[in-house]
Amino acid sequence: AGRKCNGVLDVADQSEALQRIRDMGLFPTRVRERQQQRFIPANRRACTPSRLKWLTAANRTFGERVKPAAVTVFTRQLATLLNAGLPLLRGLRLLAQQEGNRSFKSIIGQLDAAIEGGSSLSEALAQHPRVFNGLYVNMVRAGEAAGALELTLRRLAEFQEKAQRVCTRIKSALFYPSAVMFVAAAILSVMMIFVVPRFQQV
Repeated sequence: AGRKCNGVLDVADQSEALQRIRDMGLFPTRVRERQQQRFIPANRRACTPSRLKWLTAANRTFGERVKPAAVTVFTRQLATLLNAGLPLLRGLRLLAQQEGNRSFKSIIGQLDAAIEGGSSLSEALAQHPRVFNGLYVNMVRAGEAAGALELTLRRLAEFQEKAQRVCTRIKSALFYPSAVMFVAAAILSVMMIFVVPRFQQV
């Protein structure tokens, strides 16, 4: 919100700290290693854990405008990375770095942080119901329980791709009757506004 704040992160190095701060939707101006003594911010509003949680929740509430196609691509890429033997956290960080949508990039970063904090992937996904629906979350939960997460993600990606193809066909099929109805409504409006009053005068 344009204010300066301070906070402490428990991470391995400075680059990971920068990535975590950006994932929270903040803009880091200075990151330094914490000293042994207790750090007390001076003349600045501190980013307490509750405030950091509020900022993350606010970013999740107001920034989630992600297209279904982006979720499909994310699911397919994550399945491919897991199939290649890459750890889940590493895969999420790679996808976050490559993601061009800032909102979705922030969400992937929040998934990474939640999993790193001890949550499962399904629990992290459930925190973003506007992006990952109930079917998606439950399928991932079932895949985790069965030990076949990569296979579940691949099936989810296939299902989403088929659903998008069906939606595209439905839109294409509805385009012609919609255009006809629009033209008919336009003609009827012209008749009622311009033609019928002339006949009424006659």
